[in-house]
Amino acid sequence: MAYQWIRALSITAACTVITNCSDVGDNAALKDRSPAERTSQHLVRGNAVEPGTLDPHRAHANFEGNIMRDLLEGLVIISPAGKAEPAVAEHWASEDNRVFTFHLRDDARWSNGDPVLASDFVYSWQRLAAPGTGSTCASFLTEAGIEHARAIQLGNEPLVNLGVKALDSHTLEVTLEVPNALFVSMLGRTCALPLHPATVEQYTAYWTKPGRFVGNGAFILDKWTVNERVELRRNPHYWNAEKVKLDRVTYLPTSPTSGELNRYLAGEIDITSSVANDQLSRLMAEYPDQLTIIPTLVTSGWTVNTLRPPFTDERLRRALSYAIDRDVMADKVAGLSARAAYTLSPQMGADNVLRNSEWQRWPQSEREAHAQALYKEAGYGPENPLEVRMQVLKDGGSERYALATAAMWEEVLGAKVALERYDWKTLVERLQQQDFDISIYVYEAHHSEPLAFLAGLVSTAPDPSAYSNPEYDDLIETAREAVAPEHRNALYRQAELLLAEDMPFIPLLQGALTRMVKPHVQGYKPNPLSYVYSKDLWVADDGQTSDQGGT
Repeated sequence: MAYQWIRALSITAACTVITNCSDVGDNAALKDRSPAERTSQHLVRGNAVEPGTLDPHRAHANFEGNIMRDLLEGLVIISPAGKAEPAVAEHWASEDNRVFTFHLRDDARWSNGDPVLASDFVYSWQRLAAPGTGSTCASFLTEAGIEHARAIQLGNEPLVNLGVKALDSHTLEVTLEVPNALFVSMLGRTCALPLHPATVEQYTAYWTKPGRFVGNGAFILDKWTVNERVELRRNPHYWNAEKVKLDRVTYLPTSPTSGELNRYLAGEIDITSSVANDQLSRLMAEYPDQLTIIPTLVTSGWTVNTLRPPFTDERLRRALSYAIDRDVMADKVAGLSARAAYTLSPQMGADNVLRNSEWQRWPQSEREAHAQALYKEAGYGPENPLEVRMQVLKDGGSERYALATAAMWEEVLGAKVALERYDWKTLVERLQQQDFDISIYVYEAHHSEPLAFLAGLVSTAPDPSAYSNPEYDDLIETAREAVAPEHRNALYRQAELLLAEDMPFIPLLQGALTRMVKPHVQGYKPNPLSYVYSKDLWVADDGQTSDQGGT
């Protein structure tokens, strides 16, 4: 299909984000300048939004993630290859993938000089599990399979029964409900970071304020000016402080829609939080050495309420999926920031080739023919068109994707689509209440295995689609326990094939992280989870070339 209107949609003004192209680089137009005292080892990073909190148990999104990973360090960190590497835990062992023993390094210190103890992790994870904390990240404990986590969160077990124990001051034992060969790879999440118990207990909800925050990361919280900047300074007590080259890091709450690019081009920001889609082509042409684009572990698409007729019919769900021309969607609507998605799990390396679904190999014309046949089998046609309520976020990219998807469904199938636009809070509430037909939905992995995506659709997961298939559940549970990568990959492939048949989620696009990075920034090597630790970065002396990885 030509979808001419979609082609026109993608050809937007080159300066949509920048109010006036002539303003780019005009320092007089920029009211908030970089700190005058900026040193050669001071890095300024964009942070998309004002942080809601720096408490890893109370953060509602990953917008604070980079800051929290600078201030706090967990048992492991995630390498540029997406693998878990030693951090506070110097080494670990498990004989059965059910009981894990972590040996903490003796020289790990909090920013006030206190030693980092195994009991600090026990305290932190118990706080995360406690129903009274109300953490949006508490599901991590049940996803990881930590013993008694779910019962504790339901109020059926005391906190002391959580499967986390300090064997001595520097030895932590974690017990899982069932074996999980991927457990260590899941520990890079911010909610797994440790907290300093005495500080949290003394200051309660106010422990994250400058002057009170005690962390064990490479940097200390120095200043926090709301809606302006968060400033960090180097932590002399960090166990690997001699390897940290930056003296200061400043995070600015700027986004692609609030002038971040202006400030980057004016030299005020060294690394942007992201780049607006409609700027990518221009920046690729003008600043090819500064624009970085890497695939990330994010899949966006349409979640379908499988409990609401007529979407209980998998034939109808498949028809809707086949009718979408993903190449047009990726190339003309999303642009350089996304790839066409045919599976829930992104392609994560040569070892796990997941793209086995037959329908993916069909040309689009054949997909559309199958879509029309399935639509008819489900009881729909010109005399009885399907009516669909599709919900999206106001003022977001999802509205563009919805308009394009609706046009394809109307043209290929004759379906009647009504768009319902909501703010973030309302959309989440409707999803939680399963008050929708079809909605925009994004799966974001917290470790670099397909299981990070696939586990979200087991029948016990709080997924808005309410998908339930015992065969699928068994595959995911077996994959969780499988040790050999080739065995896990075979199970992942089977799970994806089942999803392709049942289609509770219609995959649309797989994301990419787009950032502008100044040539003088050294050590920039983002991983597939979008983690970039400031401790690994530094500012080059004049004449040095950048070693950043990216496009």
